[in-house]
Amino acid sequence: MAGLSERLKKLTEALRPLHLALTKETQVAYERQHGPVQGPGELLQLLIRHPDFAWLHPLSELMAVADELLDPRREVPVAPEEAAVVRNQVERLLLQDETFSPRYRDVLQQSPTAVMAHSAVRDALKGLAEAVR
Repeated sequence: MAGLSERLKKLTEALRPLHLALTKETQVAYERQHGPVQGPGELLQLLIRHPDFAWLHPLSELMAVADELLDPRREVPVAPEEAAVVRNQVERLLLQDETFSPRYRDVLQQSPTAVMAHSAVRDALKGLAEAVR
């Protein structure tokens, strides 16, 4: 059985394609209204500052927290409680958050890529749940 850090790493690896799929779908919707995004620099600025992309911030923040826990320079191993908090927050965000969840469900209805990424995240969450028991 994979260790706690490996399971948390699998979750972070699954979250990245999900975040990318959500970003792409949000970009497509933005471009319908405002015209094409002019390169990755403008997209980054939109991700950081534009209200249409603000719904993605909680997911970005959770990914950063998980990355900090996995930082090889960190002097202590990931505690089961820390991993459980990340797992619970990701699940809550995807399934119950009043701002994030409705938009998330809409994207899942439109994007097969997001559905596949969602499936990988669910599998990783299940594996992490088994590791923190």
